[in-house]
Amino acid sequence: MDKDLITFFELHLPLKLDEIKIDSTREWGSMTVVEMIDHLVVGFEISLKDEEREILVPAHKLERAQAFLESDLPMPRNFAKPEQYNAVSLHSQDIEAAKNRLLLKARDMMDFFLLNRNYSAVHPHFGRLNPKQWLLMHRKHIQHHFSQFSVIV
Repeated sequence: MDKDLITFFELHLPLKLDEIKIDSTREWGSMTVVEMIDHLVVGFEISLKDEEREILVPAHKLERAQAFLESDLPMPRNFAKPEQYNAVSLHSQDIEAAKNRLLLKARDMMDFFLLNRNYSAVHPHFGRLNPKQWLLMHRKHIQHHFSQFSVIV
């Protein structure tokens, strides 16, 4: 697996997550800090389930959508949230519980992808993704939401 991605999830994610506090100021969007962290956990869970999902991007645009994952371009603000995110709802009672759940789920996801290198699952906006592409998507997603609270990863 890509060394930069492993470093991101094992080193940068915990360090930057620690910078996020319950009273961190939201720069944009509508989620609270705890809702944002729970939202990221749901994203990890979705990537670990190869369920039937509709691909919302036309087939002729999928290659470009997947290339975006490899780019340094950020996700745009107010990016359309896939419907699957509404199907699973977490309601962490406090920020520390949410942070711990995120880090545990990130570890579970990394372990799963390392053991299942041929795994793939559909993302509604990016099509069928392999483990590396899922990790690229999650890194971009984490950077997107951490930036809501002025934490740059």
